[in-house]
Amino acid sequence: RDFEQLHGGDREPSDLVLRIPQLRQAQAAVLAAEAAVARAERNLERTRISLPYDGMVRSRAVDLGQYVSPGTTLGVAFAVDVAEVRLSLSDRELAFVNLPRPGRSDQPSPEVRFFADVGGERGSWNGEIVRTEGVVEQSTRLTYAVARIEDPYGLLGAERSVPLPMGTYVQAEIDGRSAAGLMELPRETLRDGQRVFLADSDDRLEIRDVDVVRTTAERVYLADSIEPGDRVITTAIAAPIPGTRLNVRRSGTSGDPELRILPADEEQGVAAQSETAP
Repeated sequence: RDFEQLHGGDREPSDLVLRIPQLRQAQAAVLAAEAAVARAERNLERTRISLPYDGMVRSRAVDLGQYVSPGTTLGVAFAVDVAEVRLSLSDRELAFVNLPRPGRSDQPSPEVRFFADVGGERGSWNGEIVRTEGVVEQSTRLTYAVARIEDPYGLLGAERSVPLPMGTYVQAEIDGRSAAGLMELPRETLRDGQRVFLADSDDRLEIRDVDVVRTTAERVYLADSIEPGDRVITTAIAAPIPGTRLNVRRSGTSGDPELRILPADEEQGVAAQSETAP
């Protein structure tokens, strides 16, 4: 109307006056928005949240209806086909197990038995050591091996009386090296860390230095120290002196106390309980 008032009706307005470019731009923006909506709907139909393994969801980081973009962390999941347990081993313990060397896949893997209490039930699981980390922890001086348990939840066919949830604390028993010819004795028979008390053929005290290969809370393992038939003393002796007369009573018998002083008219000695080495 302003154009008609200025120029009259003899002249046609140009496209710029009629804002034809702006109109076309707006129409193109509408088409682009419609295409974006169609693309978003198509992407939504194609969207699938999946894992490349059988697993469980440990935690989630988004809620229902929340907008997410590619690369957004949705949560944390873990595989249930295998479980890995990190085992700490001291340098002394390493001497008794054959661990696979880093980068070597042709070496046999030691078997491991795991034990744990889950929901008031005692469970056990079998696994094997598949690798070592190949470094020594600087603060603890421990070496770490990684053991694998197949199908810990029993979801993939394994028969499990008790499932093994991730994060459970377990106890592990690792098959060690073969040790033929060792002598196994109760832990209390070891004196001063490297000696045992024996009763000789005359029932007199013999103190013998032994070669200790390994000790546990209940047992001690010796190499080339005790002969079959040697009588090892298992009771405590207050003042051990080699050659002291002993009153020997075999393990498991009842009667007199395990420790007593002989009458004055006999040679003084102490009673000792013995365990015959096999």
